[in-house]
Amino acid sequence: MVLTKAMAEKCAVQGSSRVRAWLECYLTVIYFYQGDYIKCLQYYEKSLSLPEEEQDWLSRHCMGAYAAKTYQLTGQEERSIPLMESEISRLRRLGLYDELSLNYLIYAEILLTEEIRKLSQGSFADFLAFRRYLEMAEEHAALNRSTEDYLLFAKILRLTSEVLIRPNKALHDVKDIL
Repeated sequence: MVLTKAMAEKCAVQGSSRVRAWLECYLTVIYFYQGDYIKCLQYYEKSLSLPEEEQDWLSRHCMGAYAAKTYQLTGQEERSIPLMESEISRLRRLGLYDELSLNYLIYAEILLTEEIRKLSQGSFADFLAFRRYLEMAEEHAALNRSTEDYLLFAKILRLTSEVLIRPNKALHDVKDIL
């Protein structure tokens, strides 16, 4: 983060506002992983002022997916799912199929979290959309250079959902995860 901020400031001094804006966009992901969700969303929302062509280019780095998860984590669920759908549509439109796997995984996790929330409130949970996006994530993982990691994450998500759907098999599923 220090390097990214320093480079963004250097660009500002040298008048490279476009490069500075790109570097600041990357802070969306950096702050997500640091757990600073307020700054994550600030930088993401700031990136929305970039021209659409540049936003398309930056979508290769899944910043919208991290912002969508952050919206959910900060209690803004109503913004999370539409943003993910928009990001996935953008990636499809641009033909960025390598990036779809991670976006599908994050979207599946968002959908799983929403179904868990419904269960905790005593409502009916439907895991159908979660399963559909998880399957698409697994299918696209073969296109991604991080296939093993993505497939492991997908397996953990799948088994977690099974624990919720069939609690009587929870011990077996937890052993399977480990």
